[in-house]
Amino acid sequence: MLVKLNAQTTITNRYYFTLWFENATGYSDKFLEEVKKALEKSNFPQIAFKDAHVKSGGCLGLFGAEEFDAIHISSDQADLKELGCLYKSSEFGNLLHLSLLFYTKKKGFFAMLIAIIKAIFSIFGKSSSIKEEEYKEVFNRLLFMSIDEAAGKLGVDPLQVEFDNRGSGSSKDSSGLAGLMNKFSS
Repeated sequence: MLVKLNAQTTITNRYYFTLWFENATGYSDKFLEEVKKALEKSNFPQIAFKDAHVKSGGCLGLFGAEEFDAIHISSDQADLKELGCLYKSSEFGNLLHLSLLFYTKKKGFFAMLIAIIKAIFSIFGKSSSIKEEEYKEVFNRLLFMSIDEAAGKLGVDPLQVEFDNRGSGSSKDSSGLAGLMNKFSS
């Protein structure tokens, strides 16, 4: 599968995890395989994930463009079709760096028109159901839980773990992954 990151598909959130091992050789591919196994094992409804080759647009599609392999995760649920997540894993010596890149596809004219009409009518009724909101929340939590699951399946504990959410700065206490952080930092 080919995913293009450009003006129509923009990254909305980035989360980074860095694990330091005594020897991280081969853990990048192993980690991504464990993420896929965790997603499969979750039996989460209407989730789609597959290997993807990602191309970023760069400047005019010519300068600064990047390409990398990742796991593409999305929902088959109608109201979440425009959302997606990319898991990317890279080795830097004995460090394993994991990136979660959440993106949104921009809506076309008719999709935006329908969304505006729904928003107008939502003033007179409910805007979204509890079930829809729960699905979105659990979908996002599953993505983070799969990292925790995959990290536990590597067969060796990292020496250190660092979490960085580019939206709120780097702080071990600010992550939603307190369990993962506490597991490896004690």
